[in-house]
Amino acid sequence: MARLTHELFVRANEITLGDAAVDNETKQQIRAKKLNVTDRLEQCAVNDGANIHQGKPPGPHVRIIHRALMKLREASAASPDLNLDEIEGESFNAMIKALKATPPISPDELKRGSYGPSTVALVYAYKKARDIRRSAQAAVDKVVGIQTIQSLDADLNLADAKPAPAPEPQAAKPMDIFIKYSGFGKGIAPGSWDHVTDNLFQRTFVTPAYLNTHEKPMIATFFGGRGGQDPTAEVVKRVRAVRRRAPKGVTVVVAFSAGGFSALHTAAKLTGLGIRIDFVGIADGAFFVEDGDVIGLAPARIKAPGRINAVKTLNTFQQLGHEVLRGKPPNVNTMGLLPGTEVHGSIAGLTDDELTEANDKTIRELSLSSDRIIEIPMIRKHRVSDPAHIRAVAAGQDKISAEVSRLFAP
Repeated sequence: MARLTHELFVRANEITLGDAAVDNETKQQIRAKKLNVTDRLEQCAVNDGANIHQGKPPGPHVRIIHRALMKLREASAASPDLNLDEIEGESFNAMIKALKATPPISPDELKRGSYGPSTVALVYAYKKARDIRRSAQAAVDKVVGIQTIQSLDADLNLADAKPAPAPEPQAAKPMDIFIKYSGFGKGIAPGSWDHVTDNLFQRTFVTPAYLNTHEKPMIATFFGGRGGQDPTAEVVKRVRAVRRRAPKGVTVVVAFSAGGFSALHTAAKLTGLGIRIDFVGIADGAFFVEDGDVIGLAPARIKAPGRINAVKTLNTFQQLGHEVLRGKPPNVNTMGLLPGTEVHGSIAGLTDDELTEANDKTIRELSLSSDRIIEIPMIRKHRVSDPAHIRAVAAGQDKISAEVSRLFAP
């Protein structure tokens, strides 16, 4: 059964025969049925061994890939006739913009049908814009393989204002979604994949007993990030795709430390899309004054990026990030906080479990003498390494882990 539907792929032999840049010998092979360009492209759509990439011989199949990329590079913005929702339309238009920002394929590569540097650059720009990877952990590569050619096919149809193909049949069993954003530190790239959490979750929960009653869950475990390093958009895109195919199943968003920023953005976006969230849990969420995440500093209150609607929420925090910084001038600002320093506090829209001096004896063990405050590095080291803080963080994580265990029980 053919996987490709756009006429550029379906009529590849006919298009090649009418291409003045293709040599007569190649055309003779097509007429003699010794060469089938359409079949070559179809093989790329179903067989990893038929990938198209740099280092392989040139040919008319590469010319068709050139045509596909050039057509999308010159495409118009998404038409209302496509009935795309706002996020899908924005994603399609962003892909076109990324291709336009990349230099066109060189005349030499076009003439020879070769997969040279300019083709590589345009393929990479396309795959990066469409977030096409061999696996969630893998980097974007420069190969036209199964996912890439099928994505090109779908986008070519959209460029021609043809509706997208019917969605896949819905999954028979519920498909759960687990999203966790961890805090980042030295040697860890913000927004990168958290392999340790991924492997731990799979070993703990994705058991034979679980798979008897559930589809394999969608797992998205990243280190938090900001700006271009915030993985929220990628995660939301995956959740939307999963929920189209498998509307049943729990959705969980949890975070620790600086991962809290991405968790709030993800939860708000999923709420805006009408996707049910069963649990949002943030342990020791660290936010930064300089990022504008904090409003109301007495006590600290974290600004939510939008409405968050979930069956259950839990924000476990300590006011140490606020209290320890009550020093003496000139080491404090007018709000009693050093600029750019972490603040831990209440999050609008989430249920708070306030692990503070006032209601938790372990926190009271910390001396808050202002004469111990000297400079930012010492404050941070003192605060995050203090035994009371560590115990409070562990207590918060335990509460969130218990809820995750309940939701992912087989």
